[in-house]
Amino acid sequence: MPTRLNLIIVLVLILTGCAQPESVYGPAEAELKRVATILNLDPLPISVTQRTAALRPNVALSETRIALTEALSLGECGLVPLIAERNSALGRQKAASTRFIYEWRIRHGLASCVEQFGDEDWFQEAMTGKAIDVEHAAYLVLFEGDEAQQLNSLLPSSYARLRDSTAAYRDAFGLITPIVLQAIEGQTAPTGEQQSTLETALKHWGNTRHHATLSQAIRQTDAWLVSANTLLTKAIDGNRLCPMKQPTTEGRQIASFIQGYFATNIQPQIADVFQSVDALDSLWMPLRDASKSIQRDATPSQLLRIEERALETLRARWAAHVQGWQTILQQCQLAPRAATTNS
Repeated sequence: MPTRLNLIIVLVLILTGCAQPESVYGPAEAELKRVATILNLDPLPISVTQRTAALRPNVALSETRIALTEALSLGECGLVPLIAERNSALGRQKAASTRFIYEWRIRHGLASCVEQFGDEDWFQEAMTGKAIDVEHAAYLVLFEGDEAQQLNSLLPSSYARLRDSTAAYRDAFGLITPIVLQAIEGQTAPTGEQQSTLETALKHWGNTRHHATLSQAIRQTDAWLVSANTLLTKAIDGNRLCPMKQPTTEGRQIASFIQGYFATNIQPQIADVFQSVDALDSLWMPLRDASKSIQRDATPSQLLRIEERALETLRARWAAHVQGWQTILQQCQLAPRAATTNS
């Protein structure tokens, strides 16, 4: 009969065996070793930086309340049940997406009563407060809701490639954006179908864990480029590959490496990172333009929790990397025969 200790050991082995290995997006040790080998240098370590902390403003829904007597006047707008639920403790504890729908419907209901109560101070205050609340509720869905938290989860992504994660994110967010814009711009209240679409899209959006994945890819790629560029600088400064500025065996091997392994293994990985960043920026642009509340925190650096100039630095390092290979080829009089681009 197994002892208690044996059962614990078996359980640990089972749990360890089920744990998913962390995915690595962007070039890593294997690619750096290939670079070091072709340059006849010792490989260097890769030191990936940590994510920065999320520093966001305290965006909350207002305490705008409509008195009971005034709320009863709005009965024909269909707002009494919504106002009662919104003002209740239970209403304030609703999930972010549900609260967003509530605020949107209340604002739309108020808008339908403008002709009757538009001159009343309490009504004007309520309209102003609810317009802001809709915007803030959208912010809370996109940055503080359960799905937004999932986007930054440290659990391994279910996508093997960054481009797959990007595609899934784009598909889900493409359904979320028009609904959020419809609310912020004060258009008609959502239908039941739209609410269902929003909830489903939010679930798929969060499940991509794309913000954590892309952030890791950027930091991984940047760290790789730091080490790889150091190797290239050593090779250029040493001038041992083509010391007479004439093609050598080593120089021709580098040309083949660039046209082969570099073009098919390294360059596509880095291109995926830049394309994913550009896609993220483009997807959030309409919301940045529509909402001041969303604008500040909807930049790629804020969404991905990386340093403000990290993407600019990454692009500069990639340009330097490509230039490094081109310089070596030029030293060997082989530049016209090799295709290296920074795209």
